Amino acid sequence: MAVEEPAPETRLSEEDLRTWSLTYSLSVEVYVCAERYMMNDLKDCVSKYIINSFEVVGLDAAQPTVLQACKTLHSGLSPMDPLLRKIFARVGFLQAQLWKNYPDETSAFLMENADIMMVIMKEMVVRKEEDVKGDLPAMEKPLFPPPPRDDTFQQGPRIMRGPYR
Repeated sequence: MAVEEPAPETRLSEEDLRTWSLTYSLSVEVYVCAERYMMNDLKDCVSKYIINSFEVVGLDAAQPTVLQACKTLHSGLSPMDPLLRKIFARVGFLQAQLWKNYPDETSAFLMENADIMMVIMKEMVVRKEEDVKGDLPAMEKPLFPPPPRDDTFQQGPRIMRGPYR
């Protein structure tokens, strides 16, 4: 008896993405205002919302409004603000998707805001370094992934297989 698997769902409709983008932009502006007026409880709440929404949307967050919100964050917050650093790192990781989906908007943003793009790339590298811990990736991808390492120790006699016993 074959078990039917449900058809894969599309992540978000275009309308959902527009709604997310508008909500995200508004949330960033609220966060900057909360910082300006020292409303730390509101700032914490909005920060949690923004981080959660980025996690839920995933790669679909690669929208031009995300780049524009970086401009708002950069002009309204300290470069050491924890949310700014997290968002800039995430936007750095979304660069490939942004270039793929919105090459003109991404290029225009880069040309107009080279200083912001430098901070975005710096935060992305810092975040990546936290995960990698000083290991350099290979310069070329292997054609076939290496076999999984089996670091378990097997006790007992070795069993020879083949014609040479």
